[in-house]
Amino acid sequence: MIIQAKTANFELYKKIKHDVVITDISMPHLSGHEMIKAMHRIAPNLPIIVMTSHDSSENILKSIDEGVYSYLRKPIKIEDLQLALLMATKDIYNKTVFLNDKYKYDCSTKELFYGDEVVNLTKTEQDLLYLLVQNLDKVISYETIENYVWNDKSMSREALRMCIKKIRAKTYPKIIQNVWQQGYKMTCLNG
Repeated sequence: MIIQAKTANFELYKKIKHDVVITDISMPHLSGHEMIKAMHRIAPNLPIIVMTSHDSSENILKSIDEGVYSYLRKPIKIEDLQLALLMATKDIYNKTVFLNDKYKYDCSTKELFYGDEVVNLTKTEQDLLYLLVQNLDKVISYETIENYVWNDKSMSREALRMCIKKIRAKTYPKIIQNVWQQGYKMTCLNG
């Protein structure tokens, strides 16, 4: 739902629970900075993503001071927006996710447990598992996985398959599902 910022009246915003807000700095009736302040008065922990071509140091610092979650410069790559949205909504999920009756994942420490014992994972495995757990039941594209897990490095599909194979070997075969020609997803089996 789009809320027009013609006035400082945020009654519609108050009635509808939003998980994240995307805004620009430059808007016709109310500046992005004014809107961010007003929304944070209503919901202090609301993740706000700013997309703008006004990327001056002053705007960036002001946005950081206002508690903006992410600052994206125009023109925006869709993968950057997807990643910002995925990470901005990560706290919607429970701190502990029960993957099945034996495995649980602690989102705050980014640790996977088998019973009470920590499962040892490599950094790449940890990052991939974290991204998938934070987005349960959602298909995460290859591009998003590459951007988040491999950062600026190139990811081959074979490297991704090997990483998933190793996670499955350390856990159970159905922990991560392949969605043909789209990406991967994780589903809670029990919890």
